[in-house]
Amino acid sequence: MEVSFQGYGEQIVTFEATEDVKKGNLVKMSANGQVAPCAAGDLFCGVAVGVREGLASVQLAGYITVGNADISAVGYQKMAAASATQIKAVASTSGGTSGSTAASREILVLDVDTSAGTAGILL
Repeated sequence: MEVSFQGYGEQIVTFEATEDVKKGNLVKMSANGQVAPCAAGDLFCGVAVGVREGLASVQLAGYITVGNADISAVGYQKMAAASATQIKAVASTSGGTSGSTAASREILVLDVDTSAGTAGILL
């Protein structure tokens, strides 16, 4: 028997999109009500699941499969964009006595397919 996480807690919002946003891109806020594709190291707010006529439907929550740059384990991990189409793990860094974390977002990884280069995550 197989399990499926598809559809769990999906929340999709429509934003204006910059010209370079494509379906499948990890996106970030770029202006009021507007998203742009992520670059390496950017914090992503979601994934563009549809793009048409200058608008992007962006999934902000729920299960989604994304490109995976270096994740090999399941569980909670701190992540950022590796590119517009891939996520990567972000290592913690130390900063003085209080400590700090590199720009990242904690994400739950539910499944990893290293041969396909994908990871199933809960946004």
